[in-house]
Amino acid sequence: MFDMDPRKRELTHMNEPEVRFPVNCPLCARELLTKLSAAEVAQALTAGSAIRLRAECHDIYWDASALEVEQIREYFFAVVPAGLR
Repeated sequence: MFDMDPRKRELTHMNEPEVRFPVNCPLCARELLTKLSAAEVAQALTAGSAIRLRAECHDIYWDASALEVEQIREYFFAVVPAGLR
């Protein structure tokens, strides 16, 4: 089992690239900024698996639609350097 000191884990997470993008709450249509780790996005895009989104205003989760996945892909390629993809 891999167990890292919580302070080191926090620093590691701070150094991981993140993809930030807007989402619209499916309940109230409010636009919110959310983020996912670049590694998580890359894995989902490569595998074609679902990307789970969250709207904080209603604490609701859903799988990204095809349009949302394409938008996330665009943000991913805009912010993550080619060497880290």
